[in-house]
Amino acid sequence: MSADTTTATTALCVDLDGTLLASDVLYETAAQYLGQNPFRIFRLASWLAKGKRVLKERLAEHAVLDVTVLPYRTEVLELIATARERGRPVYLVTAAAGGPARAIAAHLGVFDGVVSTDAEHGNLSGARKAEYLVERFGDGAFEYVGDSNRDLPVWRAAGSATAVGVSPGTRRELERDGRDASFIDVPRAGFGTWLRQLRVHQATKNLLVFVPILLAHEFLSWDPLWRVIVMFIAFTVLSFGTYVMNDLHDLEKDRRHPAKRTRPLASGLLGIPTATVVGVVLIAVGLAASAILGWQSLAILVAYLVLTTLYSLVLRRVLLGDVLALAGLYTIRIFAGAIAADVALTIWTVLTSVFLFFSLALMKRYSELAKYDLETSGGRGYLKRDRPAVLAAGITSGMMAVLVIAMYIDSDVAQQSYGTPQLLWAIVPLVLFWITRLWLLTERGAMHDDPVAFAIGDRVSQAVAVIAAAIVATAALVGR
Repeated sequence: MSADTTTATTALCVDLDGTLLASDVLYETAAQYLGQNPFRIFRLASWLAKGKRVLKERLAEHAVLDVTVLPYRTEVLELIATARERGRPVYLVTAAAGGPARAIAAHLGVFDGVVSTDAEHGNLSGARKAEYLVERFGDGAFEYVGDSNRDLPVWRAAGSATAVGVSPGTRRELERDGRDASFIDVPRAGFGTWLRQLRVHQATKNLLVFVPILLAHEFLSWDPLWRVIVMFIAFTVLSFGTYVMNDLHDLEKDRRHPAKRTRPLASGLLGIPTATVVGVVLIAVGLAASAILGWQSLAILVAYLVLTTLYSLVLRRVLLGDVLALAGLYTIRIFAGAIAADVALTIWTVLTSVFLFFSLALMKRYSELAKYDLETSGGRGYLKRDRPAVLAAGITSGMMAVLVIAMYIDSDVAQQSYGTPQLLWAIVPLVLFWITRLWLLTERGAMHDDPVAFAIGDRVSQAVAVIAAAIVATAALVGR
């Protein structure tokens, strides 16, 4: 019995995890539950010790998913729509807990019934699912839509099979069985997917660790240089891991966001278990690399990790706390470079960093409100009517950074550090132009969601950076 010859009475039984959804309800609820408090891992382990069914039921009780934003597979929805047009009964048959399964079915409104893991059916997966469907519909009297080798017993009991995104091995197994099967191909994660997830382009932010040796004129000395290179690698690997963990924490928020919903984890292209392992390993490797430089370098990366975790769990929802944290995360990179190279930071460098990055952090929030014309900033405490205040504070902070640079040029520190410090005055109008231009672009709605990432890829900003570096180098070398 093929999919084309099924009768109007042949039930279409559809799996949920990995089939109708590009994700898995168990891992979705676990990610949400642990995202609220990572120390809940111990309670989760105690539930798992009582069996997988208990784990699913407890998670379903404590973590309520927003089923309206889950990553549904349009190909499977189209298959269901075709079956309903022919008058066929359609059932959601899943190993997921009953609560989320029923919520999904109610949201979609395309199922005649839902059968899920519970005390009556047990963990409704594999052979147990096959037994249930044969008991209910009869051997070979239903069509089953699944996605993995766990579904092989069900397909063998079905009259026809539809396999969604199965591995080559599972496909060969179905074909060897001589099953009347059809296949739906779905996008798979590749190397490019991981590059997007790790946000490799953002590694350029970590070049801030080189700022201290540039300002201390130590960039041609091998000992501080190699140490800063190691710090750059450690910071980059660690930040890759934090991006993964942050995206796991923000799954539902990202799915509601006009741009972030296409991220690999939010869209279901990457699996939650694999991403979790990769994130933890990257963080561990980053911390281990920093330990090569000594306990102080390790401590600064731990401080970064603590702050970014607090940002994800708490500070991002605190009005202005989020932008202060973002400014701090950038400034920590400069401190990390100074610690790695064992060079002193001047108060001028610290103040410039704080004011400049606070301005860019406010620019990020203002851009979200202006570009998407949002009434709120997604739980971050900002309202649409706050835009004028955010704009004023951001521009003022940027101007303060320019003022600090000017005061530094006139200080005894600059006079003693540069052969021709007068040349540094050319930096003031340059930075003034740069920060004002970024704010004008932001007001026009042309700013990227991340101003730092925008500046890194912006040719005008690149030109400003090159000219500023040339001015600093010339001021340092001329007159010596």
